[in-house]
Amino acid sequence: MTRRENIKQLFLLLGSSLLFPSCFEVGGLISSKLLHIKLTVNQENIFIDYIHNLIPSTETYGAKELKLDAFILKMFDDLYSEIEQKKLKKGFNELEKVYEKSITINASAKKSFYKNLNKSQLHNQELQFFLNETYKWALIGYQDSEYVMTKLIPYELVPGHYYGCVNIKA
Repeated sequence: MTRRENIKQLFLLLGSSLLFPSCFEVGGLISSKLLHIKLTVNQENIFIDYIHNLIPSTETYGAKELKLDAFILKMFDDLYSEIEQKKLKKGFNELEKVYEKSITINASAKKSFYKNLNKSQLHNQELQFFLNETYKWALIGYQDSEYVMTKLIPYELVPGHYYGCVNIKA
């Protein structure tokens, strides 16, 4: 081999070694993959609990199986302006404060906390904005998920089935 081929192979080896780690999905925080919204571990865990209690798993898939928490955070990161993202960040902080003030370790207390959180209108403006937007995107994410569109409500392309010979009572 010539020196030129050796250098070429060395650069190919170095380049592939730099790209190789990005081929594996590293676990951890969802918000670490986002560009604009950064959350603490505690905030993200509270948010995930909130989403999973908003659309719980029953006989059908819930928010956990559909990964709605990642979807909602991605929508917050991509679609909202900088001002709205700051309001959302303040909402995350307020949710964390309210959660730490009024929660115990008991699972039934958590469910009642999240139920009352949505019903109460006494929250400040940032938390109310955060809760409304989270609820909106949770519903959109659930209704537009592949599971709902294929398993629960089978989607038919337009124009659908044609019933040509139907008797009409006049």
